[in-house]
Formats: sequence, structure tokens, C-alpha cells
Amino acid sequence: MSDSSTTTPSGSTTGSPTSFNESVSGLSKSQLLELLTAERTDRKKEKTSLEEQLYALQEHLPSKQAEEVTLSKTTQIPLHEEIDQVYKALTSNFALNTSSSNTLRTELISSTKTSKIVHYSFLIDQSKFCSLILRLNVIKKIDTEIFIEIESCSENNMSRLPTLLWPTSKQYRLILSRSNITLKKIPLLQTEFTFKAEIDLGEVIADSGEAKKTVLSSSKGLSALSASGTSIIDNSGMSKTKVVKLGNRQATLKGLGSNSVKFVGLGLESVNANDLFCKVTSLFYERFKKEEVIDARAEEDFIKNIDNAVGLTEEENTLINESLNKAQELRKVAKRIQGTIGDPVEKFLHRSEQGGAGWGITVVKMDLSAEELFAKLWLCDSYLKKAESSNLALREIWFNLNGTRSLQYSRSVNLPGGFQDRYLELWMTWSVFTDEDGRRTFVLANAPIEDYGGMRHSVPGTEKLQRAISRGVLIAKELTDNTCEFTRCQQVDLKIKVLPVKVLDFVVKSHLGWANQLREEFRRNGRKVDRERVDHLAKIMREKRGHELQRDQTDTFGRCLELLEDRGEAGWKVLDVAADFPDVLMRIKYFPPKNGERSVATGQCSGVAHCSAEEVAAWVMDYCSNERMRINHEDGDVARLVLGGKGTSNESYVATVKSMPFFLDNREFVVRIIWKAEETRILVAVESVDDKVDYGGLSKSTTRGFTRAVWEVYDLPERGGARQCHITLSQKMDAGGSIPTWLVDKKAPVALSAVQEAIDEFRQDEFLDAADIGELATLMKERWEDEVYSEEENAFIQRNLEKFDGALATSSRWKQLHSPNSFINMEMLHEEGQTVAICRATAIFDTTIEDCAASEFRRMTRDRKKLHIEEGGLERSVVNLNNHCDIYQTVYDLSIPTFAPREWVSKCAWKKMSESKLVTAYVDHIDEEAYPVGAGKNYVRASTKALYIYERLPDFMGVPQTKVTYYQQIELRGFIPKFLMNSKMTTTLGFLTQLRKIFDKSEEIDALDREELVQRIKRKGVVRDALAAEVTSQFEEVRSGEERSEELGIQYFWLLFSRADCFSMYVEDVKGWERPSRSYGLADSKVYVETLRGHAWGKTVVKVRAEVEDVAAFFWDYCSRANMEVSGDVERTFKERENCEEGAFRMLVKRQQRLQATAGAQHRDRIFNSEMSLNRIDNDTIIILLKDLPMAAPLQGEGRQSVLASQGSVVDDKAALSSKESVVMRLSRVRNNISKIEYASELEFGAGFNAGVTGNMMERRLEEIADMSIYFQRLVPLEDYEPMDGSALGQDLLWKVGLAKWRRIERLEEVVLRSKALKGVIKELPWAKEMMVCVLRGSINMNRVVGTKLDCVSDKEAAQIGRNLIPALMTEQLAESGIDLWKIQNRAVKELMEKYAWFEPMAVVVGKGIVKTAAWGMIWRVTVGAMLSISDLGTDIVILKQFWEGGKALKTFRDLSLGSLVMSIGLQITIFIPIQYRKMGWRRMLKEIAIVLSGLKPARDAYKVANGAEQEKGSKFDAIMEMTVGKFLEIFAESIPSMLIQLSAIFRTLETDSAVVSRTTVVSLLVSALTTGFVSATLTYDLDTNPKSRAQKPGFYGSVRLHCMYALAPP
Repeated sequence: MSDSSTTTPSGSTTGSPTSFNESVSGLSKSQLLELLTAERTDRKKEKTSLEEQLYALQEHLPSKQAEEVTLSKTTQIPLHEEIDQVYKALTSNFALNTSSSNTLRTELISSTKTSKIVHYSFLIDQSKFCSLILRLNVIKKIDTEIFIEIESCSENNMSRLPTLLWPTSKQYRLILSRSNITLKKIPLLQTEFTFKAEIDLGEVIADSGEAKKTVLSSSKGLSALSASGTSIIDNSGMSKTKVVKLGNRQATLKGLGSNSVKFVGLGLESVNANDLFCKVTSLFYERFKKEEVIDARAEEDFIKNIDNAVGLTEEENTLINESLNKAQELRKVAKRIQGTIGDPVEKFLHRSEQGGAGWGITVVKMDLSAEELFAKLWLCDSYLKKAESSNLALREIWFNLNGTRSLQYSRSVNLPGGFQDRYLELWMTWSVFTDEDGRRTFVLANAPIEDYGGMRHSVPGTEKLQRAISRGVLIAKELTDNTCEFTRCQQVDLKIKVLPVKVLDFVVKSHLGWANQLREEFRRNGRKVDRERVDHLAKIMREKRGHELQRDQTDTFGRCLELLEDRGEAGWKVLDVAADFPDVLMRIKYFPPKNGERSVATGQCSGVAHCSAEEVAAWVMDYCSNERMRINHEDGDVARLVLGGKGTSNESYVATVKSMPFFLDNREFVVRIIWKAEETRILVAVESVDDKVDYGGLSKSTTRGFTRAVWEVYDLPERGGARQCHITLSQKMDAGGSIPTWLVDKKAPVALSAVQEAIDEFRQDEFLDAADIGELATLMKERWEDEVYSEEENAFIQRNLEKFDGALATSSRWKQLHSPNSFINMEMLHEEGQTVAICRATAIFDTTIEDCAASEFRRMTRDRKKLHIEEGGLERSVVNLNNHCDIYQTVYDLSIPTFAPREWVSKCAWKKMSESKLVTAYVDHIDEEAYPVGAGKNYVRASTKALYIYERLPDFMGVPQTKVTYYQQIELRGFIPKFLMNSKMTTTLGFLTQLRKIFDKSEEIDALDREELVQRIKRKGVVRDALAAEVTSQFEEVRSGEERSEELGIQYFWLLFSRADCFSMYVEDVKGWERPSRSYGLADSKVYVETLRGHAWGKTVVKVRAEVEDVAAFFWDYCSRANMEVSGDVERTFKERENCEEGAFRMLVKRQQRLQATAGAQHRDRIFNSEMSLNRIDNDTIIILLKDLPMAAPLQGEGRQSVLASQGSVVDDKAALSSKESVVMRLSRVRNNISKIEYASELEFGAGFNAGVTGNMMERRLEEIADMSIYFQRLVPLEDYEPMDGSALGQDLLWKVGLAKWRRIERLEEVVLRSKALKGVIKELPWAKEMMVCVLRGSINMNRVVGTKLDCVSDKEAAQIGRNLIPALMTEQLAESGIDLWKIQNRAVKELMEKYAWFEPMAVVVGKGIVKTAAWGMIWRVTVGAMLSISDLGTDIVILKQFWEGGKALKTFRDLSLGSLVMSIGLQITIFIPIQYRKMGWRRMLKEIAIVLSGLKPARDAYKVANGAEQEKGSKFDAIMEMTVGKFLEIFAESIPSMLIQLSAIFRTLETDSAVVSRTTVVSLLVSALTTGFVSATLTYDLDTNPKSRAQKPGFYGSVRLHCMYALAPP
């Protein structure tokens, strides 16, 4: 200890320790032994027993002095980190950091090169802390071992005193002496941490109360010591000596083996000294805790050394062989458990006829390698296994039994129902086998320990447990590098004879669920696993080309190959299946039946797949793949399984049971599948067999069907770098039973559709489409001069050029059309003498003319087919005539009742006129033989002429530019009004929008331009301080004037902005400010419009996910594409001024904008001419101003930029009117990559202008700021996303969508396309898009819990998860509670929210948005509650009137009823309203009082909650809490008293005036009861299910169970 003496609580000083003989003088050994060895018999009286012993010692022990308590101990623990890392942490901050749980606080006092002084304070219990001040010195350091000396440091030796880290709590000074730390390398990259220390408990250094006396005691046994006693504990934990001081007496005591020593105040308090020591060491362990990492290292190390394991002994070899033989026998005789045929784990049960315990067998495919699974099973001493077995009373493991590879495993078995617990002692060993294909099989056998002949360990503590017997085998058979088949056969005899056999079998069956848990734990994405299996088998097929078959396999192939003998055309009937199976050709033919066979057709199906022949054959062999099993389950089929234990390496036996309508038997097919790899092709034969299959008992009878088929697959030349193969499937199938053969033949396409499935499985359309387009583009670039055109081709190309690109191109009669895209200009022209108009679209593409033309000319790409179907297309085909000419046929459904589909057949050709110009022309193609009119399908042949002109423009920001002009004239034919055809012009030009999206590089171009501006802004510096004085003087003048804000223009806004928070004060003083009708959820926006003056002001405040300089550059880049898209302007121009003052930029800007009418009226465009300035006030603040300028001539000179766009506006400046616009923006930095925009604007259109249009235009200005915020939000990458970004993403998904569900889906498509974060999520989890689609639809559906893991969700399950959100929201008042319930009930959602912290805030925002616009859920509930409350008040008033008219007989009821009403209203008026609205002024309080008196308070509260009103500034509670308090006061003061009063009135008036009083009273009574019950139930439910309530008070809230059905029951 640091001092030689210490002061006792009484103030006396104690000296050195007293010897043993002196301390026991006057006390015999027998007396002392009797006092100290009396063990308590009743554990419940431990405290009383210890106190009695202490007082007994006081009378027998002599009066001696004792000294402080010392605990000496050495502890070794493994740290899960390499020794160098541990040493680095120790020398940097003593390894321990301030904990997030606030139980440890650290402070570095001083630091030098050789030593450090650190102050620690850590929690002991809820109110006590220990403080240590330590000095660390490194004494010795070698490669494998490090020695560090530790000693407590006196405050006198420190440069500064330590901080009192918990100033309001009791703290004890803990002193370490003769202490050190030793670090030593141990296996698995761990460090052995040895901590040796003597711990002294010093004085109380901080206490709010009086210092209390402490004594030392034990938590087990009798031992008791005082604070001035000494305890020395050796490494084994045995207490050697204890010096006890009681009053003025002391004694030295022999310990009783207790390792838990406490500092105990006599009847006052306790501090466990040994726990202090353990706390120190546990803090080190927690600092480096990586249990999962160590488990993984142990598994990796074990796998690495499998081949180096010691050899098997004869005894071990015998156990392995016997176990394998037993497993093979059980697979043959065991019966499938009934009802498990659809389970991914095959489960069997077998009980011997001779009796004994039953055997349980499970077979399952695992999504991890066989060696990994085996390592996890064998290493049963891992941290994970220890945690899972923590509830076991006994669990011991001994590896390398007697130097062998065996282990002894002993554990207890907890039994329910009052049965005595059992214990198992197992002998376990393992072996590895390799088959002819090089695949390994791992076998782990176990048997009772009695079967082991060598020396074994005895297990203490088993005397009170009954012995159980178990034996079994676990087999992990390698399928691929990352998958295996796991078989477990286990028998457990618990020695329970009183239970019937069926009960014991039930126990065995329930225990088999462990395999489901194991499968789910390691389950991976099904498609990826299927692809691994296919690739593995395909590799084997390549290696076994020409491999000989067995004789019976050769016979099977002989019968199956007969189906391929007739390859001609004669007799075959081609099936029309293009709509359902577009990539294959199907045909059927009838052959004479053979003996015993019915006359059914033979079907053939052929197609081309984008993969190798081996991959297709492997896919066919993988009959029970994850994906096909999922489809089988979704289609409702009964069974699909592989028959285990049969077949060779190139064959498998499979069975399937197809579900049939209720009046027919299900159909069963059991087939043998064999593959054969020849030199030029791969064959797969399929033939029915007569094997009997155990399905575990089916609820419906089955009929065995027959099938014979052969797959022929051979490779084709590569296309675009991708492999291809041709597939032919010939099949003959008879469903058997009484199904007519014509019906079987009708279903032939379904049976042959497997070829289409194979094509879809290996589809590479995007890659091949890109290759085709790239090949054509290369031809256009490099070899276009080699193309030879026929006279016909030259002629129709020239005719189109003369028609469209001649005089019509420069005509002044083009009429502007409204374009759905601001970057595409659309026009229409009526040609003289023609009834059908010509339409023209013009746009600029970010690509070369060749790439653009090639993308348009290749019309059979995947995206074009998808767009064709979305636009109502029925058929689409292309016939390639040569490199530059095609025949294109397409059919569209006009979606007009009674109108037939229209068909177009066109000849199209491209021609490059020069290096900078290329054209593509379309004309009608007439070929009655190849394309007969109608084609027997009631189509009407339509006509079209079209021309694409591609012109090369100069590069912009290093990006190639192409101007595309598209002319089109369509004649639909038939009796369609011309005005209807002309009205659909923009639809026919819509393809240009899709084509532009392919090459759009706006984001990259704007980013480059913006980065250059950012650097200019940073280099410019800040404005001079001369502005401050001017701002101050003008601001004070404005504020002190008598004129109110209605007469103050925007010219003062920028002055106010330069003062913090002045703008918000200014706006709040203005009367008439309103929230916009369309307000962005994360923006604080307000609008003020002057009626009939065309004058409006607006302001908004919003945060942006970008730096201040980036936001400023966005606004300053006035003609950027992003600005054009956000504003929707017709045209923008600018000219930047030079020689501006430091910190400032100036430029003249002009914008032309189309006005949006509110009542269908047409308005001319408006032009705004302004001077724009950017002023950098300081490093964190930038102010941007737009001041109105008089109408000026068009801007000239360098810097002018104009973007062509169309919004149905008049482009001519002379036809547009001039208006005024002034804007001020203050951009301020909030923190890194987050800025705040404060925006104010003034618009002036002139006196008499419509107020609605004025307000609408102002709202558009505020929406531009919101769109800008969204623009930057979408640029944030996924890895940088935070919870606040999730809320912003949710607002983005709901922005400008209204109530239309289809608009939400369109918005989702746009966000997925442009948001980097959401795009990354969809790329990683493709099903998430389908889930979001179903969420945004907001349709009411049944809730079906989905328990699938995140990585394994299918599209159908994703849709169900999305539909589950609506029922969850409907049951909760708070959207947060609904989202929490959704998360609990759907495992993938929970894992998604754990993986992405921002997803839950996004879901909450979307949920609130859906609830707001839905007619159910919270709106319905609060509305019903409000109606009941108002009805209750109304009926109470009616009853009060009756009581009043009843005279003295009902006077008591009248007074009581009046009192309850007055109390209910009075509590709200006198208590709640003043608390809620006190800070909002007396006018608001009077308004709320009037609402209460009118009886409409419940309706107002319901309205606020249903509309998601935010908490008002100055109010005490939010809308939901306000409604809750109101409801509580209502039922407390009105509903419940009214019920009691009216019940009493009913009983009192039954004999007198029941006809008058009781009928009306009963109605009122029922309304009061309904109100009380409904309100009480909803309030209780909402509070109980609120996640915040459950998190804050988990012991109180949580009575309502939120069902979570995906969790599997424990084994």
C-alpha cells in the first residue's frame, strides 16, 4: 500500500498487521473453529446468519487494531487480438476507452515516451464507482512476450489533479501495488493477458452523504472482514488469511474457499472487492472481444489441418464403418414423417420392431461447403456453442482423447414436466472419404462413452442426474465447393419408460427441427447457389466428354433417342405460342402408338440459349434447384424431390406430384434422368420408372403418369463475345387416368416450356444488345463508305429527305406541343391538302451520331420490347435484309373500344451522308405474300413515314454532342377522327425521350462545370466588411418604421438575411402568410399573395446534403441542365460581368417561363430580366441576390448560353410579357457536407393579375428550391447515407405524387434511376424494388408474415412483404408503431433496417404519407373516436334537458350530470389549454376555449392527427398527445360519470316514468359506454405498441404481443 497507516472511521490510526498468535490470544482453537465453521442451512437467511456471527465474534475476540483490506490475485484471460496490437493499445491509452454505455470513463493525465498516467473511473453498481490513477512503464519487450509494470500514482506526483468524472456519485479510490501485466502469444492470433495485482480499497473520495464504515465479507460461506482487515488470495482462489476488526476487537481467520470478498458496511452498504478485480480484467477482455472472429479462425485452422490429423485407430475405424452402414440401412427402411413433403428438410423416423428408442433422420442441402459445416459441428467448444448451451447445468469437452482424434463430450439434458434431468456422455470421432469424382464426404460418428475402450475422464456433478444413451452419425457430402448434402441419423434414449411410444416419437420429430435451423442459419441466395451447382456439374461434363455409359443407361438412351429420329417438316404442326413463349419454336406430331401406350402426341421445342451446352444440361439435371422448388411451391404442386441413395454420378432419380383440379387425381411422375457428354453434343435422357416413392402420406390420391424425353444441346458460334447453344427437347407424355388425349395434347406447350425456362435462366439480352449496337455503330463509323445501296433504297431515303428536310423544315407554321421532357422540343404542322399532321421532335444527345443511330435502328433490344409491351404492343418482328436495311413489323392495340389493332409494316434504312450527318428513313412496305393484310387476325394495316436526322455538334465539356431531329407522319386508317390522331402526336414522339435517357450524361456534365465554379468561389475570397454598417443602418430603419410588412418589398429581405434569425422574425410579423398547397416535407415554406395586385412573396428554409460552395455553384451555373430541369423554363440566357469586387460575382440573367393557369385560361409567357450577384460573407456563409432590371435587349457576347426546351409555350420573345422577380438566398454551412438555404422571393405580374396564378407561380419558385435539395440528395452515395438521408429519400418518393397510385410508381422509377443510394440497394437486392412498388400502391391486403432471410427473398415474397405494410399501419395510430410491427413480422425488413440504418426513417416517412392519403387506418380511427365523443356530448345534453324537465324527482341526476359536463369542460379550459397554449398568447387560448365550448374539440384534434400536423411552435404537446389528453379528460370527467348517473336514473325510474326517461337514457348510456371502451382500448393499445414507450419502460409496456411468426422454434 502507498501509506503505512490509515485512519479508521472513529479517527484512530492503525499500525502494521498483527501476528496470528496475538490476534487469537484468549480464544481457544475449538471456540474459534466452532464460530467460523458453522455453515448456514437456510440460504434465505444468509444476511441474518452473517450478522449473528459478527456480533458473536465481538464478544470473544480480544481488542486489537487492524489495517486496510488488500486483495492479491493473478488472472489469465485470452485477448482476441495479436500481441502487437494489444501492446500498441496498452501503451497508447491503456487499452480502455470511455464506453458508450457510460459505465467507464477515462482521462489521460500525462504522457511521456516511457510512461503514461491514466485516470479510470468505472461503475460498480447503480450508485457506486471506483477510481484508479495508474502509471504504466514498459519493462521488457520481446517478440513473443511483453512485460508492463503498473503502479498507482499519488496525486502529489501529478502535474494536474484528475477530474471528478462522476461528481454526483459515491466514488472509492482503488490502489494497485506490486502489479504488472504480461502479454504472451497464443494460437489463433490471440494474446494471453496475465494480470497480477494487489488491490487496496482507499478512502471515499466523493460522497453526497456522510462517510460510512465498511467491513469485508464474503458472498458465500461465513467469512467476514472489516475495512481495516487484510485478505490475501492465492491463484487458486482460496482465501489464506483474513484479519477482522469488529469494534475494538480483531482476529485472523482461516478462509473457507470463498473467492468473493466484499467490503460491507455494518448494516449500511456493500462493495464487492473481488468484483472490483474482476471488473478490471473484464474491461480488458471486452476491449478486445472478438468471439466470432476467434471462432472463424479456429474453424479455418481446423480445416487447414484436416489432412494432417492423426490416423484413425482400429477402434475409431470400426465406429465409423458401423455408423455408415447403419445410416445406409436407415435410409432404406425409415418412413417419411407425414406432412413434411413440402419441407426443405427431408425428415424420416424409424423404430425397430424389437423395440428400443427411435431413430430420427434428416437430409438437407446446405449452402456452405462440407468442410465448413463439418468444422462447425466438430468444434463444439466455440464461443457460439458455449453461449447456446449456457442454460445447461453440465457441459464438459475433452479433445484428443488419449492422443487420438476422438473427443469426450458430456452434457446435461433439461427435461420439462417434473422429469429428472438427464446427462449424456459421448465418444465422438470423425473421418473423411473421397469418391471417384474427387468429392469428399465427412463423417462424424458418436456413441456412448462405454463403447470407448481407452482411458476417459470422470465428470463430477452427475450423481444427481440420470444417465441417457445416444448414438448416431452426421454426414456432410460435398456437392460443390460451397454446397453440401447433410445427413443426420441420431438415436437418443432418455430412459423414460412411463411415456407411450407415440409421445416419444413426437419428441424425436420435434428435435428434427434443428436441421431447419441449421439450414436457415447458412442459407444463401437461391439463384446464386443454383448457379454454383450448375457451373460445378458443367465442369464435370466438360471433363467427361466421351465417357462410357452403363448397359441399362445405354438402353434408356436408345429408347429416348427415337424421339429425335424425325427431324423433317412433314406431319409436324407448329403451335402458336409466341405470346407466351417468344423465344422458342414448338410443334407436335402423332406417331403410331407402341404396345401398351396410348396415342398421344410427341412434342418438340427448340430455341437458342446464351450459354454453353454443358450449362443447359447441368441445369436440366439440377431438377430440385432452389428456384424450381420455389416455383413448384408457388404453383401449388404437392411434391418435387430427388430420391436419395440411388443412381450413379451421371444420373438421378426424381419424383414430382402435380396438383390437379379437385375432381381429378393428382398426377405423379417418377423418372430417371441421365446425361451423356459426346464430342459434339450433350444428351439428357428422361424416362419414367416404376419405383415406389414414400411421400409421407398424401391427403389426395395420385395417378402415375408416363413420360419419355430427350434433350439435345450443342454449341453455336459465339455472338458478341457470349457463348450460345441450340436446344432441342423432344418429349412424349401421358398423364394417365381418364384424361382425354386431346386435353393432354392441348397442355403440350406447358410441358415443353422447360426450354423457354432454360433460355430465361441464362438470358444475357443486355450484353448481347450492347454488342449488336456496338457492332453496327462501328460499321457506321469505319466502313460506312463500303455499303452499297439499291436504287429502291436510295429512292425512298431521298423522298423522305425532300419531304421532311426541305421547305417544311423552315416553315413558320409549326405549332408548339407540350413536351413531357424539358429537353425535347415537340412541334406539329398541318400540310396543305393533308388531313394528317406532321410532327417533329428535336433534342440534343450526349453521344456520337453513330451510337445514337445504331441504338435507334436496333429495334429488337430488350428495352425496346419492354417499351413496346407497355405502350400496348401485341407483335413485333424484324427481318434483316442487309447491314443497312430491315423490314420492321409491329402491331399495337389502340385501347379504344370497338377499334381493331393497327399493324405497321415498314422498310427502314440508314445512310451516312457525311462525317457529320446520318439519316434513317422509314416507308411503308407492301408484300402481300410475306405480310398479308390482317394476317387472319383482324388487324387494320396503318401507314407511316418517318425520318431521323443525326447531326454532329461540337463536344461540350469533353462529351460528344448530337442533334437529333425526328419527323413522323402516321395514318391510322379506318374511321378515326383526325383530331384524335393529332392529339396523340406527343405519344408517337415519346420514344425519343427513352432514347435520350440511354445517353444522358447531364449529371457528369453539370458536375464538371460545378466543380470548376466551386474552385472559383473558393479562390475569390470573402467580401469586404464595408457592407456590415450599411446593412445595420438600413435594417434598423426598417424595423423602427411604422409601415408594416405588406408595404415592404423584397429589397429589404437580403438585409435582414445578413442578420441571424431576423428574417424569420420579419415573416412572423406579417399577417396573411400561408403554407403552400404543395409543400416539401423537409422545408419550412410560406407564401403571401396580394389579391388583385399580381404581387406575391414567398420564403422557404431547407437543408441540403452538400457543401455551401456546391450549392452556390448550382445556382450560379444558371443555364445548367439541372437548373433547366428543376425550373422547367422555356429558355435561359446569361452574361457574366468581369472585374467584380473581391468575394463577389455579378452577371445579367434572363429566363422565359410559361405560366400555369388555375382555371384553364391561357397566359402568355413571362420574361424575367435580373442582375444576379453572389457574395461570400465568410467561409461558412454565401448570399445570392437577384435584383430586377428593366426589359433589356437580348444578351450578347461571350458567356451566353441557351438551352432549347418546350413546355407548350410561345418561344418568340415579342409575344412574351415582362415581369419582375427579386430573390435573396442565404447559404450557410451546418456541418460537413450539410448546408442550409434560406430563400426569399418576390414576384410582380402587375395590377389586376389573377391571385391564383400569382400564388401558383410563387409556389413553383419554392418548389425549385425543394427540387434542388432533392437533386443533391440523390447524389449522396450509399456508403455515406445517414438516418436523416432516409427521411429525405422518403420525402423524395412522395414529392408531387398526389393521391394517384400510378404517380407513386412513376416517381419510384425516377428515384431508382437517379438516386445513387437506392440504385445501389436495388442492385444488391433486386427484390427491394418490387417491395417498394407494393408499399407505394398502398392497397389493403391480408397480412401474411414472411420469415425469409434478407438475401433469399423472391419477388413474390417481396411483393407480400410490401403488401404487409398496410395492415400493420392500419392497426396502429402512430406510423412509427406500424413500421415497428412491420419490421417484427417480416424478417427481411428487420435485417434490412439493421443493415441500412436509414431505411427505417425512410419507411416511417413513406408510411405517414400513405396513411395521410388513405381512407383507413389512423384517419378512420380518430374520426370514429371524434364522432363518438361528439355524440356522447350531444346525448348527455339531451339527457340533462330531460332531467331538468323531470322536476324535483330527477334533481339529483340533473345536478350530477351538469356537474360532470362542467368538470369535463372546466378541466380542459382551466388546466389543459393554459398548459398547452400559454406561450402562444391569449388570443390563441381564447380561440381554443371557444372550440371546447362549441363541442368540436374532438373533431379538431382528429383532423390535426389525421393530417399529420407537426407540433406547433410554442405548444407544449404535439397533436397526438393533445388528442390523448383530451380523450382522457373526457372519459374521466364525462363518459364514466355519465354512465353511472344514467344507470342510476334507469333503476330509479323503472316504476315511474320508464317510457319517458329510460329509452332515451339507454341510448345515451350505450354511446357513453362505446366512447369509453373505444377510447380506452385505442389509447392503451397505442401507448403499449409505441416503440418509444417500450424502449423507455420495457417492464411496463409490452402486454400487447406483436406476433413474429418467422422465428423457428428451438430444437
